[in-house]
Formats: sequence, C-alpha cells, structure tokens
Amino acid sequence: MRMKEAISVLVFLLLVFSSVPRILNYQGKLLDSSGVGINDTVRMVFRLYESEIGGEQIWSEIHDEVIVSNGLFSVLLGEITPFGELPFDKAYYLEVEVNYEILHPREKLVAVPYAIRSAISSALSPDAEIPVSIMDTVHAYGGITLTYTCGEGISFGD
Repeated sequence: MRMKEAISVLVFLLLVFSSVPRILNYQGKLLDSSGVGINDTVRMVFRLYESEIGGEQIWSEIHDEVIVSNGLFSVLLGEITPFGELPFDKAYYLEVEVNYEILHPREKLVAVPYAIRSAISSALSPDAEIPVSIMDTVHAYGGITLTYTCGEGISFGD
C-alpha cells in the first residue's frame, strides 16, 4: 500500500512540476451582418504583433477548417506553429483573419498567456542560482515523507 501511495505522489509531482505548455486557447463568436451567429467551417489566420496598429508580424498560424456553431468557435494557438522563443514579456496584439477578411481592431493579449512566464523566472538571469529554500520541499502523506530537491532527485522515507 505504501508503494502505491509513493507512486501516486510521484506522479502528482511530475504533473505539477512539468513545463507549462506554450499553447493558448482562443475562443470567439462570429456573427453575420444581422447579428446572428454563423454556422459554417471557416479558414482563420492568427498573427501576433508588438503594436496595435502597423508593425512587424512576429508570429502567425493558419487554421484551415475551424468549425463555427451558432457563431462560437475555439482554437488552440501555438499547436500548429509553435511560439518558439517568443518570451511573452511585453504586450502583444492578436490579429484575426476569417476567410481572407482581417477583423479590426487587433486584440491585446492579457493575463492568461503571460502565465507562460513565471514571476520567479522573469526576475532571474539565465545563469542565476536559485536559493535552496525555494527548491527543497518536504511533504508527509499518510506516514510517507516525501522530500524532493530540484537537481538532486526525489527520495522517500518514513
């Protein structure tokens, strides 16, 4: 039984401490000229810029067949064309094109996409050493003590 608990805790920790996916969920509603949600399959292109108007495109992705039902659609940005080294450390603006028509204005990305960059990592230089107090953690689960230290592995004990 103790081994099962230990494995469960290990799997939980691996899920918690795995890297943040660099994919953004984008949802919207497309209406026709009379304000009614459309039902169709459309081609959508998404582009990122550092400015609300003009500027150089820094990323783009094409979704050839987006299903729109009662006007609602949902896509995962970054799944087809990864964001690469885009740091998400400043304002970015999303341009959306539907069936070769660019929608205006561009939308400013806020809050959730910036979760890609944590407060601790943005404050560190690439060669910074993280204090042990941040890295060492001990948890007790039903008689099993789990100690883990980043870089040194995970150990189990009573």
